Amino acid sequence: MIDEPRPFTKSYSSHKEGGNAALDYEFCLYTNKDKIAWLNGPYMAGTNDKDVLRDKLKAAIKKKQDERHNDFRVISDDGYFAHDFLDFLSFRNEFDPREVEWFKDRALSRHEKFNGLTKVYACLTKKFRHDRGWNPERKHPRHKACVEAICVTIQYELDAGCKSLFDPYPT
Repeated sequence: MIDEPRPFTKSYSSHKEGGNAALDYEFCLYTNKDKIAWLNGPYMAGTNDKDVLRDKLKAAIKKKQDERHNDFRVISDDGYFAHDFLDFLSFRNEFDPREVEWFKDRALSRHEKFNGLTKVYACLTKKFRHDRGWNPERKHPRHKACVEAICVTIQYELDAGCKSLFDPYPT
């Protein structure tokens, strides 16, 4: 959550925060290692997840697919389901073999675990009040700096072995 920006707009209204103003970020994680693959934002909380995906991540995924000759997909939850995403997103579905279904569940659990690690830091769980004043460009540089610092800190902890995500390939 953030202070209500001026000029007022409902675009920041978050259904997860009871209609209060908030910001959203995109996080993507590798499934084969504890690494952050993508961090993007901030976006106004009222922005549809599909629009956020179309903004920059879709182009990044397409570029990676071109590099790897279409041997690249992103596992996503059902909130991103749209027909124009089916060529690069992979969703859980009833036709997946048991092992694939299990793998997708583990990958999504890893992502939720990462989200939980970010919530340990109070600046992401309490109202952020440090990007004050008139903000006609809709940019939040201090909030973005805090989120990036948190992600770097978590990545260092993952690299050092202090923290870990669920293992997608358990032995």
